[in-house]
Amino acid sequence: MIIKSSEYIDKNEASDFSTNIILHSVFLAKSYKVNTHPLIHNTLINLNLKQKGFCYHYANDLLKYINYKKYKSFKFKKIVSNRNNYFEHTAIILTRKDINFENSIVLDAWRDAGKLYFSKIKDDKKYKWELK
Repeated sequence: MIIKSSEYIDKNEASDFSTNIILHSVFLAKSYKVNTHPLIHNTLINLNLKQKGFCYHYANDLLKYINYKKYKSFKFKKIVSNRNNYFEHTAIILTRKDINFENSIVLDAWRDAGKLYFSKIKDDKKYKWELK
């Protein structure tokens, strides 16, 4: 999916990124001690029974990791759905100047409790995204 997004994306870098982002999403869920549905985990955080694991924790920590890796073929931005709503949700996108917003790739590690969800923005039926 990444390689098909733009002819200017380095195939080796895309392969490295794909493997690393999936593994790091799982790592984050384990480090946050997520063992239930994300909404239940959020409740546990609100009750001070868990410390991390909100969607923005995943987005921020994934961005830190990605920035550390210094990928050159693509850029990353935060996105939000349901802004200023109780169910506001944050994730990140993989994009480039030659990829329009609707064809950018959503990277959402919170949605499936550490199992990375990814799709083009236009194909994500659960959330309506905008730049954060």
